[in-house]
Amino acid sequence: MVANPLRYGVSEWSLTGLTPASCKNVKASRVAEAIFSVEGKLLETKEYESRVTPGKMTGVLAIIEGVHFWAREDALNDDKNQLDPTVLRPMSRLGGISYGRVLEGVEVPRPQWDEMKPEAEAAGLAKPKSDGQ
Repeated sequence: MVANPLRYGVSEWSLTGLTPASCKNVKASRVAEAIFSVEGKLLETKEYESRVTPGKMTGVLAIIEGVHFWAREDALNDDKNQLDPTVLRPMSRLGGISYGRVLEGVEVPRPQWDEMKPEAEAAGLAKPKSDGQ
């Protein structure tokens, strides 16, 4: 599929029906209707060359520092430190123009060392780290 970019000077905002909102630390606007948004500053990029077509750059990794975060009130828990995934309804980019919707989440509790230490030591699993770990 070939991209069909807008002509220079045509506003994407008016075509989408979304509302631009100003940011605190960056020049670019954020989407006012978004449940969650991040103001970010680009720290570094790394380009990756195609293995199939040497010399052709086919991917870029961008490292971005989040400098300000915006969240809709109804998406926050009572402590205001976590987003409710059922309100957020996150999406992921799968590649090209394909996206995925996260419909279900599972919580995996972190193991507590004090609780598992006796069994791990008895089974010989509690070993010191080796070089390179």
